[in-house]
Amino acid sequence: RLKQQAQQQAQQQQQQQRPSLAAPVRPTAVRPVQVPRDPSGAQEQVTQLLEQWIRVWNESPGQEKAYASYLGLLAQHGVPRVEASTERFVRLACKACVDNAKRRLLQQRRQRAEQQQEGATENDNNENNENDDASSSETIDYGVIDAYAKLLVLLVKYGATASAGESPQAARVALLNRILTTLTATLLAEYEATYDGDTAIREGPAPAAASSSSSSG
Repeated sequence: RLKQQAQQQAQQQQQQQRPSLAAPVRPTAVRPVQVPRDPSGAQEQVTQLLEQWIRVWNESPGQEKAYASYLGLLAQHGVPRVEASTERFVRLACKACVDNAKRRLLQQRRQRAEQQQEGATENDNNENNENDDASSSETIDYGVIDAYAKLLVLLVKYGATASAGESPQAARVALLNRILTTLTATLLAEYEATYDGDTAIREGPAPAAASSSSSSG
């Protein structure tokens, strides 16, 4: 018996010494994106600058002189020379574009709901089904987004200034990285603030930039 007890103790010690996987750790919750605080009126100012660019984009398509004049206007606001001003402009202009797209989608959904109500009261079942099919599609207005994307391309192409010992190409890459980083963080913050678990869009305030989007599509 003593021999059996000694063998059992030895087996238990071996089992305790064997490496084993630790219990799975629950993933930590994703930390919300920290949105920098902006000075009073910053969103309105950036939205006005974006509206001015949309007018240039619509009225002077392909005219480099008009584009250069607008880039000079941005330079007066520190874009893209001052990093903080550039980050704020890119972020708030992106937010204005997102708000405009959301507002357009909500308008389409309200119109579709009104059409469905009218069809339910005035038409028979067959006509009501046809109305539902015709109004069920939703489209995103990319006019403002396209204009904004073109502006960012021009900023990288003509606005990047090389510092001492830096090549122009390296300056453009650095500016592009800053812009992409800001866009990614902004879109992630907008997604977290806009969508519930069922991906329903929450209606927010109507952006001023939307007033110029009707002619940009």
